[in-house]
Amino acid sequence: MGRETPLLRYHVLTPARHYSQGSGGAGHGSSLGAAIELAPLVLELINKGLIAWRLRACLRELHSSIARAMPPHGGVLIVYSTQWWEHPDLGTRVENLVDPPTIAAVGSNAREAFERWVRQPRFTRAAPQGWNLSRHFLWTTR
Repeated sequence: MGRETPLLRYHVLTPARHYSQGSGGAGHGSSLGAAIELAPLVLELINKGLIAWRLRACLRELHSSIARAMPPHGGVLIVYSTQWWEHPDLGTRVENLVDPPTIAAVGSNAREAFERWVRQPRFTRAAPQGWNLSRHFLWTTR
């Protein structure tokens, strides 16, 4: 008899203020206390756009790792990055997934997990000239 795959709920986590990844973590006097917003289920958002199929595939691959990392009460913070280029005159936007979803932190709530992630030292990727880099967060719960 196979084990059932647990149902996980994904929410978009939006930092309301900019944060610094420099030496101090949160940095520049921005309080993380009010910096978290949870949007509706992310599935509505990732069903749109050019990277949707790849993002869904990556989340499927990561599913069992997320389920194992899931605390009894709380959730798992997932982070991924996209780079994009936009040509406003043509109304064109090109976007691709550059860093696939990974488990960033675990916590009893989204704010705690995000604060833990911000304080972790890491190398950051720079976008190529003419491109923009966006980091995206998903808060995953049972």
